[in-house]
Amino acid sequence: MRHKCSVNLHLHDVNTSYSGLYRCITDDRVIKTYEVIVVDRNNKTNYPPTELLDVIPPNATIEINMRVIIQCRVYSQLPPTIWWFKESDATNYDIKFSGKYYLQINKSVSAYSVPHESNVYLSKLYIYHAKEVDSGKYVCFALTDSGTAQKDATVNVISTEKYWEPQSSFVLLFLIPIIFALIPITIWLCYYRKKRKNNQEVARRRYQNSSMVRLILSQRIVALTNDNTIV
Repeated sequence: MRHKCSVNLHLHDVNTSYSGLYRCITDDRVIKTYEVIVVDRNNKTNYPPTELLDVIPPNATIEINMRVIIQCRVYSQLPPTIWWFKESDATNYDIKFSGKYYLQINKSVSAYSVPHESNVYLSKLYIYHAKEVDSGKYVCFALTDSGTAQKDATVNVISTEKYWEPQSSFVLLFLIPIIFALIPITIWLCYYRKKRKNNQEVARRRYQNSSMVRLILSQRIVALTNDNTIV
């Protein structure tokens, strides 16, 4: 008779015999399958410990519905088993480790070796049609009989509006020098218009003065003519 699985499975005094597949079953339906590999660290090997070389990219910012690929390179003289986890919280997790909660992204897989690189193995995590809920910290965890190694990468998925916000700032920064360049041109145009207006005012006054002079001279000529006529 199958028993319904509890919320958590606790394993105590673990040894290598605990390695294997564990299935969570409810209502005769498999909810989830876990693979557990127990490594005996007291069993010394002649191989150096596993080293996780890098996770590329360590930080990625992408738009919604885009794809991101995170690759993890591991150096090991033994073929490693690699898991990918996503950091989560106490409400939804598969594993609790060192006070943090993690969701298992993939089943355990043996990474494939990298051509032309001795004892280097590669594993890739694909995120297709990314959503904002895919944002977070992802952990690459490598395991062999000689030890474990892990590194994390951060993915930030943002909407198109948020993504283009820095672009607006960039355009604004591009326009600032143009604005400063237009300031002296604007000042010169104002000065030129004011000077032109002053020149027009001076010409108008000169014209008025010359008209008054002609009028006065005409009056004087008329007066002298009248005086000569009387004599």
